[in-house]
Amino acid sequence: MIHQKKQDTKKNQHNHKYTKGYPGEEIQVDTTEPFGKGNGWLINFIDDYSRWKASYFYANNNSLQATKALKHFIQTAPFPVQAIRVDNGSEFKKHFQNYCQGKGIRLIRNPPHTPEHNGKVERLHRTVEEECLWRVPVQYRNAKDRIRLEYVNYALAQHTLWYNTKRRHLGYKMNKLTPQQKIEAWLIKNYQFRSLDTKEDVNETLILYKNRLFDLR
Repeated sequence: MIHQKKQDTKKNQHNHKYTKGYPGEEIQVDTTEPFGKGNGWLINFIDDYSRWKASYFYANNNSLQATKALKHFIQTAPFPVQAIRVDNGSEFKKHFQNYCQGKGIRLIRNPPHTPEHNGKVERLHRTVEEECLWRVPVQYRNAKDRIRLEYVNYALAQHTLWYNTKRRHLGYKMNKLTPQQKIEAWLIKNYQFRSLDTKEDVNETLILYKNRLFDLR
């Protein structure tokens, strides 16, 4: 009875609304098969704090492919990644685990059968399918053809750009901001930059933040 009560308490902790305290504190990562079994894998990344995301599509689901996607996310995200939350899929072991360890990134594995721990990326799967992948013509949905893989990834890249810089979010504590605006607002509040002129290109602010944080590591 006591054991059951502890389990219920733990589950409830992940059912209430929450957000992390700063960009890159924790990234949720998960994979899915949007076009059906055997027709390619979608891997989604989403920052818990800002909802900054990235999506990639590939033919085979293994730790090498997941690691390749992670490397690209880290290189393009406007913040250093501190921790990554995943399930117990084999794609998040071996090469993926070794890469995180080498980069000093904390890898958090959810207990089995607890999708609520990865709620933001689970919701992102549906969003990407509804806002992007349903538009991909049927003839481009066979993941075994490299050209078709590239077409799907091009569509995903276009969606990611719009999602991160134009789409206003209604999620918890997002205040109708885009992910880019949420990050910039945090930067202005927490860091003193050489210039806070509102006409300054926001990308300059993001670059300053990323470079400063990497210099400190």
